[in-house]
Amino acid sequence: MENMKKSRTVIIVDDQNNLYFNDILVDKEALRSEIFKLGNSELIEIKSDKESKFETFVWIIDILKEKNHENFSIVTKNN
Repeated sequence: MENMKKSRTVIIVDDQNNLYFNDILVDKEALRSEIFKLGNSELIEIKSDKESKFETFVWIIDILKEKNHENFSIVTKNN
């Protein structure tokens, strides 16, 4: 059925390394907590500004690995 879409979560890292979970500004602990609430089949889209710190991106990937969450995509923003 066309109306049935898989659930998707968006994590954004902006150029100032601020973290957003579905457009809501969060700190690292809140983001970690929200990630662990998600089902492993849910798609997580990680959008990282090219000016953000690589270590922030790695930190997110490490959480996903800890949770054994493999359903994610990476988008780089050039803003």
